[in-house]
Amino acid sequence: MPKQDKRIKILLADDHSLVREGIGSILENNECVRVVASASNGAEAVEKFFEFSPDLVLMDISMPEMNGFEALKRMREKQNDVKVIFLTMHESEEYLYQAIKFGAKGLITKSSLKTDLDMAISNVFSDKNYFGEEFDDEKIDVIMQKYDLMMDTTHQPDIALAPRERKILQLLSEGLTSHEMAEHLKIGKRTIDSHRQNIMAKLNIKSLPELIKTAIQYANIKNNLG
Repeated sequence: MPKQDKRIKILLADDHSLVREGIGSILENNECVRVVASASNGAEAVEKFFEFSPDLVLMDISMPEMNGFEALKRMREKQNDVKVIFLTMHESEEYLYQAIKFGAKGLITKSSLKTDLDMAISNVFSDKNYFGEEFDDEKIDVIMQKYDLMMDTTHQPDIALAPRERKILQLLSEGLTSHEMAEHLKIGKRTIDSHRQNIMAKLNIKSLPELIKTAIQYANIKNNLG
């Protein structure tokens, strides 16, 4: 009788092949895990999640075709207990808040992969959350309460925004920089910056943190997470 493989089955989703290969190399050193599938965009991640039934998903937030938040939403429509750890380039309470609202069990920055990855996988597989050693349950509760209050008191994005401006708000909520937005939309960075300035002027926003909060609120409203 063949020996049962008890390793944690992982689906890895990131649109950069070098990142997937790098994470794969790190995971090869963990004898408790096995990458059963990989995906280069959110739509493919959803498809392979239901095809391979992994124990845990490591997924980038910003991906083409379907971002990580939307992919997690699609997964949870059929399997509410899906275990997802988001990978991000950004260290920000706003994105931690956003990840939790969408149902993620963990979030780690790509800059801290080597130190946090094994811990994150172990905790999330054991039905615990992991958002970095600095974020214990008490601190996360404080962050969630703070941003819930901010979302209640921040004005809602004006529906009169142009379609391109609403798209930029969505991409901003996913953590994309102006340069990454320009590549994604195939327009110049100066055009992106101009759109951002127009959004801030229309919504009377005075700072980048306020713009990010508004973008996250917009994403929550769009995805019925408010």
